Amino acid sequence: MKLKLIIGLSVITVLSVFANLVISLNLTQALAEKDDAIDKSQNYEKKLEELEEKTTQESRQEYVNGDAIEQLIESFFRTHYEYDQSSYKERIPNIKAYVSDEVYGQLTTAGVPEVPSIEFSNTVENIQIYLTEKSSHVESLILLDTTYQVADFDNSVITQLFNVEVKDNVITKLELVGTFSKLSES
Repeated sequence: MKLKLIIGLSVITVLSVFANLVISLNLTQALAEKDDAIDKSQNYEKKLEELEEKTTQESRQEYVNGDAIEQLIESFFRTHYEYDQSSYKERIPNIKAYVSDEVYGQLTTAGVPEVPSIEFSNTVENIQIYLTEKSSHVESLILLDTTYQVADFDNSVITQLFNVEVKDNVITKLELVGTFSKLSES
């Protein structure tokens, strides 16, 4: 009986040692996998920080380019909307440098009318530019205040709202959203 007890306890001890070895090996493997996962996580965090820093630098660069885009838009609107009798026809070819072929075609579809013999002028009073950066282009809302004068008669200030898209330093979309002017009551 003692022999059976010793054999039984020996078998249980061997099984226990074997089970503990298997569990130890599994724990060691799990700890190694955990360490690998931690290392990968830290590498991803470093890459993320590098990308965020790069994105910040690029957005700073885009902001600098934003000034150039504002200048492009303002130059276009001053060239196209500020004219008098002598510069009326000449302004049309001058806007070609600011706009895409599609926008240029849109602006010149009706052709350039002949200059009337009466004195006239259009003066840009104010331009407000609001830029929004998108992934591949910059969208902008423009508030343009102009005063049109015909033969010494001044009209009230007319405000026009434009939706403009700039891509690769060229205006690729020009849309007049609305026109506003003061109404006077009699």
